[in-house]
Amino acid sequence: MDLWLHNEIHSKLYRFSDFNAVVKILNPELNKDVFQRRICNRMLRYIGYDNWPEPGRSTFSKEDMLEENELRYGNIYHSINFNGATYQLEERKGLIGCVYFEVIDK
Repeated sequence: MDLWLHNEIHSKLYRFSDFNAVVKILNPELNKDVFQRRICNRMLRYIGYDNWPEPGRSTFSKEDMLEENELRYGNIYHSINFNGATYQLEERKGLIGCVYFEVIDK
């Protein structure tokens, strides 16, 4: 599912970019380093599309949640860093959105 094709998600992202453009003009310091990657050691459970609103969520089964990067539904992963939107995990290369995980308290 392409997020940009989903009307509700696209409209929210569109509004954010407008807000971000205004903030950069009015108060550039407020936006400085806002998405900088920071050290973040968390235990995360992969929940796939469970956080997604309908109808997106119901279009995927738990079997579909096995991605090409081999994340498995319900497994625990460990984050290295976080920028407010995406995690970098010890167990795989690249970045993945925080919406696919729930944080597990120690």
